[in-house]
Amino acid sequence: MNHLKKLILAAAFGLMLLPLTSHARTGYVYSISVNGRALNTTGPAFSKNGTMILFDPITTVGTRNGINNLDVALTTGSPYAYPPSAGALNFMTNSKLATLFGYSASGFVQSALDLVYTSWGSNCLTLQPDSTIAAALYKSSPNVFLASSSLTAQFYYAQSGAFKICTSDSFNTFSGTISLNGTSFYSSITPAVTYQATLTARFVGTYDFAV
Repeated sequence: MNHLKKLILAAAFGLMLLPLTSHARTGYVYSISVNGRALNTTGPAFSKNGTMILFDPITTVGTRNGINNLDVALTTGSPYAYPPSAGALNFMTNSKLATLFGYSASGFVQSALDLVYTSWGSNCLTLQPDSTIAAALYKSSPNVFLASSSLTAQFYYAQSGAFKICTSDSFNTFSGTISLNGTSFYSSITPAVTYQATLTARFVGTYDFAV
């Protein structure tokens, strides 16, 4: 990966990028485009660019929802950035990846908690939030999105739904859909919305991350 792409990647995630070390985890990095809108709201349609990273399974024992086929981190821009931006989404399959989104190395991160169910078939990866874990995490869930660009935009925490990506060229590109049901957990006239979008992804390269 050239120097410019490293800088773009670091800016997209606020990532901790590492030279190759025995403690680094290799990620397969993709640039992505996401187009959609949040259903059940008057929020605008959105078109976002972002980054997706695929990892080999992080947790291979002791999971209550099965071992993930692959672990995934995805961002279309931080929901916590100012000003708010409709369609901003942070999504991860394992709490270990939360450091990529600026989380400290807390007990939650170190627990390497699997947050989703995964399945692989017909060259497609399907990710479904574990609703029991998502509800238990409440407002501390790292899987969060914005439905609008209003200064009073609510945070919606992904509780259920599915995120599916498919490849027809040996992981060089992906296309797919995101349909995540989010709950605000705040007083709102729209306490529940669905992040509905299409996604395309193009392989950028590999890099080693401090996760």
